[in-house]
Amino acid sequence: MKNNNILSTFPILIFPILILSFGYVLLRLLLNINRVYTSLVWALDSPPTPYPFVSLPLQASVVGVTPQQTSLHPYFVTGFADGEATFGVYFAKGAAPLGRKFGYIVKLYFGIMLHRKDRRLLEMIKDHFGGVGIISEDNRGDVSYKVGSIQDIAIIIKHFDKYPLVTQKLADYLLFKQAFELMSRKEHLTVEGFTKLIALRASMNLGLPDAFKALFPGVNPYEKPVIKDAQIPDPYWLAGFISAEGCLSVYIYKAETRTGFNVEVRVQITQHSRDLELLKKIIPYLGCGRFIQATRGDCNYVVTRILDIYTKVIPFFDKYCIVGVKSLDYADFKKAVEIVYAKGHLTEGGLEAIRKIKAGMNTGRSIQKMREAKLGEKNPMYGKTKSPEFLAMQTRDKSGAHNPMYGKPKSEETLAKLRKLVYVYNASDGSLEGTYPTAECCKTFKIGYGTLYKRFADGKAHGGFIYSREPKE
Repeated sequence: MKNNNILSTFPILIFPILILSFGYVLLRLLLNINRVYTSLVWALDSPPTPYPFVSLPLQASVVGVTPQQTSLHPYFVTGFADGEATFGVYFAKGAAPLGRKFGYIVKLYFGIMLHRKDRRLLEMIKDHFGGVGIISEDNRGDVSYKVGSIQDIAIIIKHFDKYPLVTQKLADYLLFKQAFELMSRKEHLTVEGFTKLIALRASMNLGLPDAFKALFPGVNPYEKPVIKDAQIPDPYWLAGFISAEGCLSVYIYKAETRTGFNVEVRVQITQHSRDLELLKKIIPYLGCGRFIQATRGDCNYVVTRILDIYTKVIPFFDKYCIVGVKSLDYADFKKAVEIVYAKGHLTEGGLEAIRKIKAGMNTGRSIQKMREAKLGEKNPMYGKTKSPEFLAMQTRDKSGAHNPMYGKPKSEETLAKLRKLVYVYNASDGSLEGTYPTAECCKTFKIGYGTLYKRFADGKAHGGFIYSREPKE
């Protein structure tokens, strides 16, 4: 009898559950009706024409495109400096009267080095600091912004005191500020003050050069400040930091889909493990992503979940804009995200659109520009008939004994360049990773010659390694 009562009440118990489940499903459908509709259209393999995600022309791959804004938020400047800036103290052999006491002149500098494509961004940073400093370009395609005079450095100090750095670079800044205050009081002209500057320099960046260690063996480095409990101070800081250090990428890989391929969009920030706690704090700040500890002393913040990128990352950077050439990559990245979110990448048309977007992003942007500059009538050989001699030269066999340089000895100058060594150190413990000829180093670590020389200049850790022309003792 008791069992019969339970069975009789079962429909009454299950009915509210069914009602709630149906309501939940209906609510989800209403909230995502636009996405559901778009997905159904793609599933029928009849995408709208024109595609909503390619209704605008793809971003032109033009070097030196400037952003719309004419000024930068102060915290954007700080975030970008956390990624790219250098605070330095250097000693140059000086002539009388400035260098007569110690044989060296002491100088401070604040600097940022970028590719020349981002010259406009450096000009905006210079404008933010009231026009102090100079912008120069070298023959490797790098452009630098440097501030060197004590009066101008005071403006830099004022900014970073009000809008402080967040990464471990803050430790170098605090030592840099002590050097600035010491020089402002003219104490560097005394033996005691000069010794303090050497001790400060020994604690900054990569430490003292070997030559100075030999000249001043009794100098003890200052204790480097330890930066703990760093917090993201402002959304514009994160926009600046990602403009400097972020990577927006699109991956196409083989998969068991109708097209035989799948697509992953990714937002990634890579830093030395010293800043792993800061990277972890980006996860709750944006409400998405995960932390990955790499094996070579690096750590990564990564977002790959399409729903998180579409609903959290994209709205954030639409409001707090990425600036510089990377803003073009962001615009293309956003188009790819829209295709993947609508499941358009599962069709031939959507996949082809993503391939075109990917081809023009990041390093492909410059390559695409060079190709476009030589298309059709822009090509100086357009419409011209090639001579038989020219065609024969282009198609001839140049291998082995047919190579004009076959069997000829290389000049000493060429051999010296090929043999010039690069010393690669592990950034985590300072141990020597290996010694490589320049060409072999570029191949081993998959970096270009220009990038390698840039890493020589800044002396910072990249990918867990520090590259140097000089061996450490």
